[in-house]
Amino acid sequence: VISYSFAPAKMAKIMPLPAQCLSMRLKIVADEFSSWAAYLPRSSDETSSSSKEAQATLSDFVGTQVTGHVWQLSLRQRGSRAVQEAIELCSTDEEREAIASELAGHIWEAVRCPHANFVVQRLIVALKPSACQFIIDEIMKPGSKSVGYLARHKYGCRTLQRLLEHCSQQQTLPIIEGLLAEVVPLSRHPYGNYVVQQLFEHGNNEQRACAVQKLVKNVVLVASDCNGGAVLLKAMMNTSKQEQSLLAHAMATESGLVLSIARSRYGHAVAQMVFSALSEPCRSCLARELVAHAEELRASRYGRLLLNSLAGKSATSSEPDDSE
Repeated sequence: VISYSFAPAKMAKIMPLPAQCLSMRLKIVADEFSSWAAYLPRSSDETSSSSKEAQATLSDFVGTQVTGHVWQLSLRQRGSRAVQEAIELCSTDEEREAIASELAGHIWEAVRCPHANFVVQRLIVALKPSACQFIIDEIMKPGSKSVGYLARHKYGCRTLQRLLEHCSQQQTLPIIEGLLAEVVPLSRHPYGNYVVQQLFEHGNNEQRACAVQKLVKNVVLVASDCNGGAVLLKAMMNTSKQEQSLLAHAMATESGLVLSIARSRYGHAVAQMVFSALSEPCRSCLARELVAHAEELRASRYGRLLLNSLAGKSATSSEPDDSE
């Protein structure tokens, strides 16, 4: 068992000093775990004295340890973490853009790399939107199908999500167009559904409306899938009342659809929103269907949640039926 002992007095002095704390961390990682530092070229001056390492400034770390090695470091797990930390330590946009410039020409490979994709994500969050344009350009370079490909990729989907979150709608227009072209199959995909959810959160009203129209036409296919249920929930939460009504009526008119999704993780929340979005005649009809299958719903955890949340509404919705 390897144990490390640090004197309390020394720790009290080190902790408030970011440069010395960082230097100590890097030394431990390099010595004990043969980290990314082992792959960096070192001069005799760098290795002659460990005391010089303790005196390194933050600019020294970014300038000499990361700059010039960003792409190579990003491909390794610990190297990726070092580059991400360097991005956080940068004090100016110019320093961050200098790091980003070393990934120019490598974005398509980086976003699919299990380590480099985190560097790209961190840059998107840290840079100004305009400075991220080269990332979008390189993603779109292979053609319009590249968006659908990356949306289905385990790592590539993360970069698309960050771009939709942090870049302007004008910048992300080609990405959203690519998503809209495949919105139904992507909604059912284990990775693609997360990107479609970001479309509903960050797209404009026209783009959301277009996506809703496509979902309405394929509502059974989408709603019957667990990933599709998450997309439908996000759509119901981020669209206009008119579009919510379209989705709600599309699901309610499909016999047994709402009842079948009511027993799933996202489906029970979708069912609640469908119930609220329906006009009164359809709402009463749905309430009767749910009551008729109450025993079946109670056998499911999510079904019970739905029944509990709709108990008061169901009673209110059923009142007009007494006058018929």
